[in-house]
Amino acid sequence: MFTYALFGTSRQLAVTPASSSAAMLAALAAPIAAGDSSRYVVLASGAAIAAGIIFVVGGLLRLGAVSEFISKPVLKGFVLGLALTIMVKQAHKLTGISAGQGNFFQLVWHVIPSLKS
Repeated sequence: MFTYALFGTSRQLAVTPASSSAAMLAALAAPIAAGDSSRYVVLASGAAIAAGIIFVVGGLLRLGAVSEFISKPVLKGFVLGLALTIMVKQAHKLTGISAGQGNFFQLVWHVIPSLKS
């Protein structure tokens, strides 16, 4: 964010960390770290640095115009899917049910019957 303030070209653009990028980073690093917090920090830092390098290269190549080809419904679908995933994965903490295992759909089928009890 600090770098964009120095070198960015838009005064109106707000550059902030987002919960969607944090969720994606956690989904990437947590399974690989396997509970080791120091390994998680290394993986998360490496992913952040790699993303930064990709963004710098994309900026140098002027690839920002490519984002105009991604339609608003696609972006809204991504955000909705991310929100549903976060809700399902956190449902056990909110409702007090046991935590399920598996992918999104397995977790949904675990949460729904558990709510009836």
